[in-house]
Amino acid sequence: MSRFIQTEDGYVNASHVVKAREGKDGVVRLIGAGGEDLGNTWTDKLRDLCGTIVPAAPGTFASIINDDAMGARPTAEHVYSVFEPVIGWRIRDGYDERNSVPVLIDTPLPESGFYVIQMPTGQLFGPNAEQFDNLDDATARFLTRRQAEWDRKHAAKLAAAD
Repeated sequence: MSRFIQTEDGYVNASHVVKAREGKDGVVRLIGAGGEDLGNTWTDKLRDLCGTIVPAAPGTFASIINDDAMGARPTAEHVYSVFEPVIGWRIRDGYDERNSVPVLIDTPLPESGFYVIQMPTGQLFGPNAEQFDNLDDATARFLTRRQAEWDRKHAAKLAAAD
């Protein structure tokens, strides 16, 4: 399976990259076998590809929770989840609660980064290792966070309207 790295100008096949040079600004220059410049990407994009991947235990699933509010304040009607098997874990450098990221088959993790992992034992864990009793509780937590983000972002507009 080919892996691609998103660059400022499009995508580059990862198998064509032989060297990556990181600048002080977090931009990484990708270099091909003949020394040609393949483009610039961002440290986090490259780090995601270079991390160690270990297989997940059979029966591990992720529910990716997102919304389709399209700029409106999210409500329960906007929230949806996608159930996806976890096939592995990408282990990132450093130590924090997010140094293990699930590897999924079809669904990319949303920018909000909100997902719930269902372990083979049935336990549910969020991205910051918080435990949930059920998917409804996790969905409610996601909605509360998204509404708070929306409120903070639109606070000045709301205050001016009053």
